[in-house]
Amino acid sequence: PGGGVAAVAWEAQWEEDLARRLAHAQPANTIRGMFVQALLERVRALGDEALLARALALCGPGPLVELFHYPVRTYLQLLGLLMPSLVARHGGAEAGLRALGHQGMARFLASYTGRMLLTLSGRDPKRMLNHAPMGYRVATGSTQHALEWLGPRRCHWRMREQFMPAPYHEGLLLELLAQGGARDARVVGRQTALVDSEYDIAWGESEEAR
Repeated sequence: PGGGVAAVAWEAQWEEDLARRLAHAQPANTIRGMFVQALLERVRALGDEALLARALALCGPGPLVELFHYPVRTYLQLLGLLMPSLVARHGGAEAGLRALGHQGMARFLASYTGRMLLTLSGRDPKRMLNHAPMGYRVATGSTQHALEWLGPRRCHWRMREQFMPAPYHEGLLLELLAQGGARDARVVGRQTALVDSEYDIAWGESEEAR
């Protein structure tokens, strides 16, 4: 699946790309605690006490609160600790990021805000995508989104100031479509700038329509 030149760079040079994203992050760039919790759980599951100690130090004192905002820098630093294991487990950086995206969306949809999104959309793929930019803004603060429908089951989504690479959002959007019952979903992402990306999204007939 897509990603083009930027995806190749992430596959071979993810450490350099992550360093650039970290340098670009400002205090105003935040992410909800549920996503930080998810990465910390992945680090804890590795069973590496030294790595876990480094991860906990990055998160600071006190428990992580699901709906609190945390610096996106913390999330990216945790990702840096986790990436070697993701690459090893999934066979590459892109595949590891997609798996992380699937997990992140599943966790978000289990939260209060995610359950509200499911209620509003009625688990219809198109309605879920129409409400998804709101969910992104709730989860990650002042990001910008433009969703353009090209057909009843086909759209183009542009994102700005999203600090995770395109393969992560591919996994996240695929999970969202799966939760909506979409069949044969396809999400192809491309980086258009360091923290900007765009996605071609399409799917077949939904489960409910059959």
